Amino acid sequence: MPRKKKKTPTEPIEIDFHGYRPDDAYEELTQLVDRYQGAKGMEIRVVHGKGAGVLSAEVERFGRNDPRVSSAEKSFFNPGVTTLILNGNTGGGVSASRREWDHFQEPRIRKRKG
Repeated sequence: MPRKKKKTPTEPIEIDFHGYRPDDAYEELTQLVDRYQGAKGMEIRVVHGKGAGVLSAEVERFGRNDPRVSSAEKSFFNPGVTTLILNGNTGGGVSASRREWDHFQEPRIRKRKG
């Protein structure tokens, strides 16, 4: 019995992250990519807005670190949208320890006066 290939939807999936915190957006992206893993060439449009660029950086970081994502491209005409393209790999994902250190920020060092 031949294996059936997963069909790639013709329309890209769009998710809106306005009002999300970076950690919540990261978890939501992980769940979404888990759901559609194995769909080669699938596009996921992430609407994060321009703002301070915190969510944009989080989506870009996710695209760079997740082995199931082949590219993360910002829209040329709308910098508040990033398109993730899946490469068809299954399994993997970013390990929990990687996620912990990915969000780690070093404390700021204050200079002494005088």
